[in-house]
Amino acid sequence: MKHKEKVEGVSPSEWKKALLNQKRKKERPLVTIAVPTYNRPHFLPRALECIAEQTYKPLEVMVVDNATPGTENEEIVNSFKKKIPGITYSKNPENVGYERNYLHCLEIAKGEFFMHFPDDDEILPAHVEACVETLLEHPEASFSSVYVHCLSSPDICAGITPPVTYMEEDWYKRALAFLLEYFRDEYWGGRMTMHYCVHRRVPFLRAIKSSMEKFYRSDRFFDSSFFFLEMMIEGKVVPVMRKDCALLFHAYTEKLWYEKQELSGFLDNQIEKIRWMRLWMHSYWTYTRRVYMRGGLRYAIPFGVVAVSILGHMFVVSLYRQIKLRLEKMFGLTLAKNGG
Repeated sequence: MKHKEKVEGVSPSEWKKALLNQKRKKERPLVTIAVPTYNRPHFLPRALECIAEQTYKPLEVMVVDNATPGTENEEIVNSFKKKIPGITYSKNPENVGYERNYLHCLEIAKGEFFMHFPDDDEILPAHVEACVETLLEHPEASFSSVYVHCLSSPDICAGITPPVTYMEEDWYKRALAFLLEYFRDEYWGGRMTMHYCVHRRVPFLRAIKSSMEKFYRSDRFFDSSFFFLEMMIEGKVVPVMRKDCALLFHAYTEKLWYEKQELSGFLDNQIEKIRWMRLWMHSYWTYTRRVYMRGGLRYAIPFGVVAVSILGHMFVVSLYRQIKLRLEKMFGLTLAKNGG
């Protein structure tokens, strides 16, 4: 009777799924946390301390140094070997670039699940456990999305960004939904909620390799929406609705980029934007053809219209921000924070 009471109102398939999820949780699949690093030994200890505090085990933790001069990073990793059993350190003989260093981490990882963790950010102790539990509860999902607390400049992002949801059955609907979010200029926070959290390693690796092959400049695939579009094709994105597993995003690299933009001249900035527009036009055309080959004109036409709209929107918003910045400097004004 007890068994009947438990399953009353629950279909056999749902019951089997619940039992399987319960079994998988007990199994505790291996999670690989990769920490690509370069020349930031002042941040690395904080990142490793976050990993040491994770409530989830087992973990495979690898620090992959992209040819930082000296031995300071290796010494830092060695000092954490008691706190993080099995942590490994490897160093590239030469700097291969951030993206290719990251790809190398994915290729040598052993875990069923994978997390990319930048050396300058932080995660709360329940981060890995909450992501894995959510993915185990949703075996149909390949990727997770978490709350991101952005501690950077308001020009980049600010406040808390909630996780995104792309659980549509049709890959095209997921891709189009992502593009529409991109068009609304909410892509930055949305991308970050998917970027630095736990994913199923194999579909994540496929998405990265595919985007590197198709993107116009394969060494900069992380800067593109195409990496995330490939994620939409590879699988669903499930939100982790817990604020106690948030990512604390510092965006030091992005701050340096914005500072460089502010120092450069207005004309130089627009020339650079035109170069990027050419890059994006080529990439969107390549991706629209991919959609056409996969789904035909019925899918490719609305996808192309949205893509062209995004290009125009990006250029107008960029131009507005440059003009706003110059006016503020010239007249000491404080204009509205967002535009476009």
